[in-house]
Amino acid sequence: MGARVSLALEWENREPPLAPVGMVAFGSDAALLSERLARLDASVTKHLRGVRGKTLLALLGPHDWLPWSPGVIYLAPDPTVSALFLPTTQRPTVSPALVLAALTQCFPELRPPLALLPTCCFSLAEASLPQPLPSPETQLRWGEGRGARGVGMVASPPLLPRNVDKEGEGVAQ
Repeated sequence: MGARVSLALEWENREPPLAPVGMVAFGSDAALLSERLARLDASVTKHLRGVRGKTLLALLGPHDWLPWSPGVIYLAPDPTVSALFLPTTQRPTVSPALVLAALTQCFPELRPPLALLPTCCFSLAEASLPQPLPSPETQLRWGEGRGARGVGMVASPPLLPRNVDKEGEGVAQ
């Protein structure tokens, strides 16, 4: 087994902001976004793809088709590393290529593209597929250590898993 990498990330403002092609909401903001999506016409939602977890909802789609909702964080791929989605107004002070390499080494169960926020990281791989938006009843399959299936979530910093969330259900923090 290889050596583990620990990388504490610092963040800085990005000027100018990137054009968003995704968004993520947590907790009650995710519930509100889900309600807003349910009221949108299919002619709008056909342009969106998403992944849902117990406490998050992430969407990908063209900028013009992303719905507005309070409390969301807009995402875009880093200009130098397209498999790493970051907040449109922030970036890590460490090279995005180095960050992605550390994340994929530490968490091989997270399939790129990855979304990295100052508080967490999760896979957008299932949102990249041409499939309908997830219903409120559909949940992400959370990673449970290195052998997990599907999509997982990890917190940063540091970028090492503990495999327990507040409810004890395999979210690496």
